Amino acid sequence: MNLFASQRYKDAPPAQQARLNDAYIEGRREERSKLADRQHTDVEVKNAYERGRRDERARRRGSPLLTFVLLVAAAAGAAAIALAVHEGSFARGGQVVDQSLSNATATVASKTADTLQNAGANLKPAPTPAPAAAPKSGQS
Repeated sequence: MNLFASQRYKDAPPAQQARLNDAYIEGRREERSKLADRQHTDVEVKNAYERGRRDERARRRGSPLLTFVLLVAAAAGAAAIALAVHEGSFARGGQVVDQSLSNATATVASKTADTLQNAGANLKPAPTPAPAAAPKSGQS
């Protein structure tokens, strides 16, 4: 393959060389114009793709509350698996969780009962309202 125009058609007669050279140059010009058109369409395709992504993202906006709940559930699951690995089995890990929950419930129940008892002792009777003054007759 000869890239130089002077060597490309050296076996052909001069008139045919000029015609073939012109056809070659015209073909190159056409291909370059196709590439330029393709570059424009590539930009248009990229823009359309980005518009579609934005539209879909706006249409499928997630719920922050649901995301938070799923995150908490995943963290609880990871903690349960870590506890099971630490204790050697899921059964012993479950026992540890049950004991911790029952201790926490008992503590909260006793503190709540103490608070309610103290609140009842600290209640003061409400002051009696003063009798309303009756309007004097003759005044408007």
